[in-house]
Amino acid sequence: MRSVLLSGAVAILFAGLSQAGPATNEAGLLRAMDAEVTRTFAGFKDRKPALYYLACGVTETEGVAVSANFGALIQDQEDHRRTLDVDARCGDYKRDNTHPLPGHVGDWSWSSGAIPLDDDETPIRMALWRTLESEYRKSSERFAQVQALDITKAALRDKSDDFSRAKAETFSGPRLTFKVDKESWKEKVKRYTLPLRQYPKIYQGGATLRAGVRTRTFVNTEGTRLQSSQVGYRLMISITTRSDDGLDLPLHESFFSWEPEGLPSDEKVMACVTNLASIAERLRSAPLVDPYTGPAILQGEAAAVFMHEVLGHRLEGHRQKDEKQSQTFKAMVGEKVMPEFLSVIFDPTIRLYKGMPLAGFYQYDEEGVGGQRVATIENGILRNFLMSRTPIERFTESNGHGRAAPGMHVVSRQSNLLLEASKTVPAAKLREMLLDECRKRNKPYGLVFAKVEGGFTMTGRYVPNAFNVSPLVVYRAYADGRPDELVRGVDIIGTPLTSITKIIAAGDDVNVFNGTCGAESGGVSVSAVAPSILIGEIEVQKKEISQASPPVLPPPGTDRTTGKEALNE
Repeated sequence: MRSVLLSGAVAILFAGLSQAGPATNEAGLLRAMDAEVTRTFAGFKDRKPALYYLACGVTETEGVAVSANFGALIQDQEDHRRTLDVDARCGDYKRDNTHPLPGHVGDWSWSSGAIPLDDDETPIRMALWRTLESEYRKSSERFAQVQALDITKAALRDKSDDFSRAKAETFSGPRLTFKVDKESWKEKVKRYTLPLRQYPKIYQGGATLRAGVRTRTFVNTEGTRLQSSQVGYRLMISITTRSDDGLDLPLHESFFSWEPEGLPSDEKVMACVTNLASIAERLRSAPLVDPYTGPAILQGEAAAVFMHEVLGHRLEGHRQKDEKQSQTFKAMVGEKVMPEFLSVIFDPTIRLYKGMPLAGFYQYDEEGVGGQRVATIENGILRNFLMSRTPIERFTESNGHGRAAPGMHVVSRQSNLLLEASKTVPAAKLREMLLDECRKRNKPYGLVFAKVEGGFTMTGRYVPNAFNVSPLVVYRAYADGRPDELVRGVDIIGTPLTSITKIIAAGDDVNVFNGTCGAESGGVSVSAVAPSILIGEIEVQKKEISQASPPVLPPPGTDRTTGKEALNE
């Protein structure tokens, strides 16, 4: 599995519950789903093979997005859709149609289809009827393959059941709406990006404002009936330049809030734009970094992404059962896996952390199980995994981490990751410790990673079990006391078990990374909260350089001699 974590994506808009104004009740949709699931289950539970579990979820998303580039509007978009997902299971909890088949990769999933936007029960039930019966037929055919496997193939090493039981949940909240003054937003994104015309070496200078509401309705044959809404607002600033040697240099800043009032003021955004443009100009002439191993500080946001990629995906429960996965931590429960002053918690029930919104917040996962706090690592000792309703050895119940994008099958995924440190030091002390480590190791400098844009990791056995984090802003910190130096052109790489054991200290700060994580169940909104950390040894490699050189001609309207915009009066 190759997972990708991104800082700016649409899915993050639907991450948190907001008290925006309620819209019309969706009782018609819920009644239609309840009636058709009940009718279908009754009609197929006595057939051969028996249908023992049936669930359907409808995800309704409605959103707007406006974007500008260099002061001109380039996007004015609205979207409204409903997506149906179905999970039909034949057999029983111990063995059903989802059981892994050798040589079959990704050959089962929840069905996905469109559902009418109107709450007229008759056309909704017609759409459900067609899809539910079709899914029973697919499930019964695959279950026949599973039964044949029992006769002809050796059993899997993990003897756990295919599905776990879960208590029935009932929740019905108001359907929420989002507040948008779209005309005002259009003017904002144009105003934010207009100053970037003054920088002829910046080739992309954009701002995007998005607002969205996600309403999830879920029904299953165990008695769960759920209906809830989530609202989010997001502003993204993005700048790209290119060095003379062909290295693309992107910079991003994003702001996420549950309410429009929580987005930053115009003054703060304009200051952010100016700062990003200044860094972009300096990056163009910054020196390239050669491959390096040595001490480094990952400041809060960088540390958060680092933990998500290096550790988080390897704590997802289904990866301990899948024999194509590396199963990094499967046999290490109860053992020390990182320094004892560190703990790793996942908690989707936290909406705000010290006043900062967390995009990985949710009340119920995609299998209808309430989100739960999970202490995966306590004082350096591995204790638990993130679980969906797919059991694994020693962990037989879901802890509310079965997640998926609409149209994708559910697996265990991350929510809000919290790296907690029982011992911390101030930022100045952490830097002093970095320079001390450099001197101990005869290194002329250490690296300070100030900002990252995301990363990816590989967890399968068929590729190296490694990770890659993509820094945006990196500094050399010299052991001899010279001023820090901005550098470019590196990616953080490594293997998980080595990397996490080399954490030496944690800062007394805390930072949040809100992003969208893409893996086999699609893009889901996540957060990672972490202090800055000092790592005794980290490895970086050279970043890929494009074969394209910067443009030969200056941007239109630019004075070739001064490099500044020459506007017509």
